[in-house]
Amino acid sequence: MKYKKTKIDNYNLHMINIDNFKSITVDVIFSIPTSKEVITKSNFLFSILDFSSKKYSTRRELEIEKENLYSSEVDILNYKMGNYYNCNFSLSCLNDEYTEKGNFFKSLDLLKEIIFNPNIKNKSFDKDSFNTIMNNTITDIKGIYEDPAKYSLVSMIDNIGDDIYSLHEFGYLDEVEKITPESLYDFYKYFMDNTHVEVFVVGDIDFNSLEEYFSNNFKFNNKSLDDIYFIHKIENKEVKTINEDYPSVQGKLNIGFKMDNPSMYELDYVLPIYNLILGGNTEARLHNKVREEKGLCYYIYSNYDKKNEIFYISSGINKSNLDEVNSIVDREMSDICNNLTLEELDKVRNGYLEKLDRIYDSQVQIASLYYQHELFGSALIDERKEIIKKITVDEIKDFASKIHKEIIFLLGGEDSE
Repeated sequence: MKYKKTKIDNYNLHMINIDNFKSITVDVIFSIPTSKEVITKSNFLFSILDFSSKKYSTRRELEIEKENLYSSEVDILNYKMGNYYNCNFSLSCLNDEYTEKGNFFKSLDLLKEIIFNPNIKNKSFDKDSFNTIMNNTITDIKGIYEDPAKYSLVSMIDNIGDDIYSLHEFGYLDEVEKITPESLYDFYKYFMDNTHVEVFVVGDIDFNSLEEYFSNNFKFNNKSLDDIYFIHKIENKEVKTINEDYPSVQGKLNIGFKMDNPSMYELDYVLPIYNLILGGNTEARLHNKVREEKGLCYYIYSNYDKKNEIFYISSGINKSNLDEVNSIVDREMSDICNNLTLEELDKVRNGYLEKLDRIYDSQVQIASLYYQHELFGSALIDERKEIIKKITVDEIKDFASKIHKEIIFLLGGEDSE
């Protein structure tokens, strides 16, 4: 595998040459300062850009062109990253070796069309495309309530506090209702003028031809990134508890935590190991104690969003078991601070090291690895392994003491009658 980063005008083109795949993946990642309005409009914007363009004025025409390019795909991935909102167009297409000469660059031409040539008439997005995306967006946001696991997690985030920290990435109905075809066009111009852009290409590629293509075809008004991460205010206050009625026997529990000013080292290396010890797999403490030994839940796991310094525990429980489940969670988290052993650490560490090698099996994960390396200086695989091997019990304990419970959110948990 070979890696090269080159400056194209004022943005970075990251090229990772690896011949393990039949396909080539191209990620164009935009980052813009976040807010409720930006999240909602960005989601809407990327959906309509991927629905039609000036050249392919209907969804059907655009899909036919993808089929003509040997089923090339363009996917959208939008997510919050600290103080920024990230929007990613990801192109996946077969290498020319398995199609015909020029298919890769024709696929890049399609991506260029989607990004730079939207279906705009008279400074307004096409009305038919707009109305379709409006209906789809409203349906998707309302659909969150119909998925109790997702709704519980979103509601926990909404109520955890801090303006930016509590924003979720699904969008907001009150902001959707303000969007018009004209205002979306204005936002498109604002978005293209006020985002930071990084481009990643992973596959069996030629560096020189790629540099030439992007230099001639992809132009961005690139903005610098400032203050990506935010510091949470950790206060000694009572944990917020919310029980919301929902017509279900199985309650969806989400316990949210803030991290007290963790270092980048802790977020990159200590946090993943801590999570695996506590609840990150079916061999972890919470699964063994709460489900296997006590039979108090249908499932339980811990997880985290490093980009937003969110740590949470999710479980499916009966409402009557809430206090006991919460008590065991507290006890296990305290026990990691006080009684973690090297034997337990090593067992989890060895499993994590094996997973790191599997990153090279996914072009998406390879691009993400280099993106984290570019933005935050996160180590690549070989260096990451060496760092993980040196993590100590005391470092896990110190980090564990920085995690503070903020909110307990339980959705449903008994019949609605």
